[in-house]
Amino acid sequence: MADYSEVEISRANPACIVFLLDQSQSMADPFGGQGGGLKGEQVATIMNRLIYDLGVECAPDEQGIRDWYHIGVIGYGKTVGPALRGELPKKWDIDQQPLVPISVLEESATVETREVEDVNEAGEPFKRKQKFAKWIDTTCENGTPMCAAIRFAQRVIEPWANTHLRSYPPIVINITDGEVNDLEGEPQRHVKLAAELQQIATVGPLLLFNLHLSSKPSNPIIFPDDAVQLPDHFAEELFAMSSVLPDDMRTKAEAQGYQVRPGSRGFVFNANAIDVYKFLRAGTRLR
Repeated sequence: MADYSEVEISRANPACIVFLLDQSQSMADPFGGQGGGLKGEQVATIMNRLIYDLGVECAPDEQGIRDWYHIGVIGYGKTVGPALRGELPKKWDIDQQPLVPISVLEESATVETREVEDVNEAGEPFKRKQKFAKWIDTTCENGTPMCAAIRFAQRVIEPWANTHLRSYPPIVINITDGEVNDLEGEPQRHVKLAAELQQIATVGPLLLFNLHLSSKPSNPIIFPDDAVQLPDHFAEELFAMSSVLPDDMRTKAEAQGYQVRPGSRGFVFNANAIDVYKFLRAGTRLR
């Protein structure tokens, strides 16, 4: 397996992380048998927390926040396009520049106050207010144009990769319920487009991971090395689209308590909210 543990991640050689975010109507359904609220709401909350945590990793020095990451979020549902909003600077045209340096994101969060549950010293539950940084809203409308989202990602990432040939391979994480509806009469169209996307390379080929949020009540399957246990063709296709975890990521996944093997792929089926976050961290913890 490839091992990118020695690849420098710095201002000069940042990492590119792009999320493809299913915003179709079916993302308003609950997690499959796992509880924890509706998929679209939970994913938006998790994504906002993840972006915040990536910014914390890039703690500022005398030059400001260290731009180790260039982040893109491509939503696909009613429309296909950048889903990062927040309070981006007026000079930043997100439609023209969908990949945003982490320093720009950290300075542009919309901050809201939420009530969260906690436990006091006596073990009694109570609610407290907490500030929450937000860049992504919950949107659940129309169908699932995944093919268009993959094409969009290719147009965004290819020029970035051509100017960052010494950077860690671009990472694309697709979060979806799996039911593609822009196949245009070609059943495997999204699988073929994914293979084309994975031809983009820097020090190695682009890594594509898939988080399949089914509504079916079944146990989660995390980092499998074959498709034997997967329940339907939607899951099997997303597994086929997923890259094998490079050695450095496999080591990090093991450190989080996951059982992974040399052929394990960056694919999760039917995860709960906690595993969604852990999967995303395993796929983005590069330093």
